[in-house]
Amino acid sequence: LRITERLIAWPVKPWQVSVTTFAMTLAAGLSFAIGHATTGGLLAQCASVLDGVDGELARVRYQDSAFGGLYDALLDRVGEAAVIGGMTLYAWLMGAGALAVALGFAALAGNSLSMIVKEKYGTQFQRPWASEREGRWRWLLLGRDGRLFLTLIAGVTGQVELVLAYIAVGTHVHAGARIVRIRAEAARA
Repeated sequence: LRITERLIAWPVKPWQVSVTTFAMTLAAGLSFAIGHATTGGLLAQCASVLDGVDGELARVRYQDSAFGGLYDALLDRVGEAAVIGGMTLYAWLMGAGALAVALGFAALAGNSLSMIVKEKYGTQFQRPWASEREGRWRWLLLGRDGRLFLTLIAGVTGQVELVLAYIAVGTHVHAGARIVRIRAEAARA
């Protein structure tokens, strides 16, 4: 909100903030890929902080749109894929070998599942997935902001392989828990 408040006085458009956030995630992925894990983690966290500004700016200026939401979500997914790809390459270069590749693929798949389950829920049940439905799961840092925060931790500590493993397993388990919850809701309806 503080960043949005400062940007209101400037002629910055919401899509420009989306592209800036996207560029930061690409730079974070590249930083990991070339062995600069701390820089990668810091850039990913900055992108996470900036990510909410585009939507806030659009709402404050009455410029929000369905296309803007779609555009932002697509840039977010591609940017996250770049970060995971960079982390995977970093772990591989640090000696994790085939395990790094397997964890990277699993983390990428789980990352996509996080959004897909919520989006399909919205389509099938004609209402958005409410974040309060997450309950205790939100404390496990498996949402987008949580995953990017974990990327910061990975970059600062050098525990990239461990964070990839956590994201890989956690996002799949979380998606499974969401599906069980959705199935129970569908059975009641």
